[in-house]
Amino acid sequence: MTEVEIFGNKPSKVPSDKRALLPALKNGLRCRCPKCGEGKLFSSYVKSVEVCDTCDEEIFHHRADDLPAYLNLAITGHIVVGLYLLTDRYYDMSPWVEVSLWAALAVIMTVLILQ
Repeated sequence: MTEVEIFGNKPSKVPSDKRALLPALKNGLRCRCPKCGEGKLFSSYVKSVEVCDTCDEEIFHHRADDLPAYLNLAITGHIVVGLYLLTDRYYDMSPWVEVSLWAALAVIMTVLILQ
């Protein structure tokens, strides 16, 4: 008999396996399936796949909500402000150069960190 578990109002026919936390996190940071480490985690830029192609692990029930956006903002803000303070102390740049440089860096970092 197949055990059914409920994840966020969607039934899952596959029971969840107990797995080690650190390898699963490492696989997730590599954008790979947390279970097998082989299948892709995303089908497009920020759209996750429904099921892993390699091991058939259901991935649709993993919700991130707003945490990635908050982490992205915190990381980008700390790096950009730190670099701004460092360059402001040692280099004399015009305000237009500073605004252009730091705005562009913030946008590029935000887009790159999302994935």
